[in-house]
Amino acid sequence: MGHARLKVIDLSDHANQPFTSNCGEYEIIFNGEIYNFRELREGIADRCDFRTNSDTEVLLNLYRLHGPDMLDKLNGMFAFVILDRPQNRLFLARDRFGIKPLYYARLRGMFTFASEIKPILHMADDAQPDKRMIATYLATSHCDFGEETFFEGVRQLPAGGQMLFDLADGTEQIRRWYSLADAVGRTEVPTGDVTECVAETIRRAIDRHLVADVQVGLNISGGVDSAALVHFVTRALGSCHSFTQDFQGYSERPWVEEVAQGKAVRAHFADLKSADIRAELERTVQHQEQPFGGVAVVGYSFLYAMAREHNITVLLDGNGVDETFLGYKKYHLEHLEELQGTQRFDHALVDYCAFWDETRETALARISALARDSSMIDGTPHEAGSHMGSALANLDQYRLPQVDDFESSLRNSAARDLLHTKIPRGLRFNDRMSMMHSRELRVPFLDHELVELAYTLPVESLIDASGTKSVLRRALADWITPKIAFAPKRSIQTPQNDWLANDWRDLVEDLIGSPSFASRGWVEPARARKAFEAYLTGERATSFFIWQWINLELWARAFFDERIYA
Repeated sequence: MGHARLKVIDLSDHANQPFTSNCGEYEIIFNGEIYNFRELREGIADRCDFRTNSDTEVLLNLYRLHGPDMLDKLNGMFAFVILDRPQNRLFLARDRFGIKPLYYARLRGMFTFASEIKPILHMADDAQPDKRMIATYLATSHCDFGEETFFEGVRQLPAGGQMLFDLADGTEQIRRWYSLADAVGRTEVPTGDVTECVAETIRRAIDRHLVADVQVGLNISGGVDSAALVHFVTRALGSCHSFTQDFQGYSERPWVEEVAQGKAVRAHFADLKSADIRAELERTVQHQEQPFGGVAVVGYSFLYAMAREHNITVLLDGNGVDETFLGYKKYHLEHLEELQGTQRFDHALVDYCAFWDETRETALARISALARDSSMIDGTPHEAGSHMGSALANLDQYRLPQVDDFESSLRNSAARDLLHTKIPRGLRFNDRMSMMHSRELRVPFLDHELVELAYTLPVESLIDASGTKSVLRRALADWITPKIAFAPKRSIQTPQNDWLANDWRDLVEDLIGSPSFASRGWVEPARARKAFEAYLTGERATSFFIWQWINLELWARAFFDERIYA
């Protein structure tokens, strides 16, 4: 077992990994942080002789004392592997929402595991792409598949999953140790002031995520989640640095400045230009290891590089707040769809139109389109599916899991985004980009206590006349400006559409016109060229299908032609 450590808690070399128990019978490698490790340490102090101040040692001793049952005690993000010599087994585990990655494979007679895919491929004779996943990506835009990956034979331990691997006979047992629906069923529904309860739970979650022996900063935009982070972090730390992507023409700067108004925040903006993003593209492809979402992901490389320049090792991010508190416009529409045929529908429709500044006719058309769009991921048009090549024809594509654990179809939709689509994808994008620069990204809105609380609340407390995630807006209303507190959700925009048609036109034409692109058979070159020509001269509502082509080709060159991992 091997480990490359980013020192965040207990900076001494005594906490380096692999870390062995005092008795010598247990050994651990661990990626992540256990935010409640100090409380857990106090609970077992009378049975342990600690030699470090690390969460790693607490984690290993919890396993020594409680075995796999210790997972329920943890509040944190983690992926770890423990060598259990008395039981002659490996114990692998991953946090509730899969914030930290853990891959494994059986290759060349070996059981191999890592926090990245490249080390596993290094052990393989010949890595092969999983064409079923490529076909799914082209047809639906989905690029994270639970336990499967874009590489044949390489799998991922599921979020909230654990594995017992028997070292004697090589058998494995995998099970999910965490279920959101079960946890919500055990969570006490607030009986007092719900707004106050939410505010206090957010404060506790953010405070927990500040535990570190290094500097902590913020990765923010200009939304409600960023405002919450700024308020509670500056209240706890006094001041902090913040970092924001700044695409020319698509800047969040005015909103971030509004969020930081009156707060002790030193705001930094990563000025993202076409040439810089293009120059960083191939390196990002190599670090992401699998196809990803667009130029915004590449832009994070510059943001985390800037954080490193300012000696900020840990950054907090607002990922997860919209899936937890129902912040997206589509959730508002799904809520209206649920209300159709009831007396509340007309009033709720008026509220929707006022909040999103839409006409009644437009809103009704959007509601009727929900059923037609249900097969798409995040409502993204998938033109690329119509250009699929012969090598992917007739493949049985990956089927996204459906969630039906909750009474509300809206809640099931949000849980699907949280567990299977938007959040797994976003977590992977950000984890790879932050670790690319040896920065640690934390997501306090995915604190399991906060998520479980939010899922006990009635939808009416989350979507009302004040818009989406309304209880969160009310909880923060006394501390942030009304302009931020009650602004509709904005999608982060980038110049990708323009760049692919202009600055990057030669790159697109070179890639889709190359012999390697044609030989893979994933995309039909003639149809791709025709579609790109139409894109150059016609409407550019979406460029994602073009992004998929260049992303796949650069990925294939790196991992199958050049074999960068070898």
